Amino acid sequence: MANFWLTRSALMDYFYYRTLREEIMRKKRVRMALFCTVFVLMLGLGMLWYIFVDHIFLIYRSMEPNLHPWDYCIYETFTPRFLKVRRGNIIVIDNSDNGLFWRDMSTGQLYPMRSIKRVIGLPGEEIIGRSNVLFVRSPNGHLTKIVEEYNLLGPVRNFRMRMGRNEYFVMGDNRKISLDSRRLGSIKGQNIVGVIRAVF
Repeated sequence: MANFWLTRSALMDYFYYRTLREEIMRKKRVRMALFCTVFVLMLGLGMLWYIFVDHIFLIYRSMEPNLHPWDYCIYETFTPRFLKVRRGNIIVIDNSDNGLFWRDMSTGQLYPMRSIKRVIGLPGEEIIGRSNVLFVRSPNGHLTKIVEEYNLLGPVRNFRMRMGRNEYFVMGDNRKISLDSRRLGSIKGQNIVGVIRAVF
């Protein structure tokens, strides 16, 4: 009888420790799977950040009062590549087509100067400035007033300009001093580097 209870106790201990070991191994596998998932997600987000996100310092007053000199702007390059830029978006522009470059004094190499402006007119539209108010005429001829809910500085002189295919009309929020499409003309879609998403 004693041998029976000894054997039963040994079997119970065996199954107990076996179950305990399996539970420990299961928890280790769960932790390892969680770690791998987090690592892959962080690696993917890091790659996306490296490919589609960049930064720029604003050094001019053309976007006051909404952006100020030396504001640190984070922009993403995904929207201009794969989606549509919308009216009101603040964008980063490559000005190489306008002959605006800056020279690296250490190497002497020329780089295209980038500027920050707000999208006002979209491809195919006609932009009209009249009595400090902006109007847009759609490709089908419908004329509407552009409602600008952001703060602005300076008046808008009278002008009229039609956008071609893949052309955008941009302006600075400081309308009095901004050098934008009113003088430089429309910008091409391929010259839109990115859309600003955060400012510090």
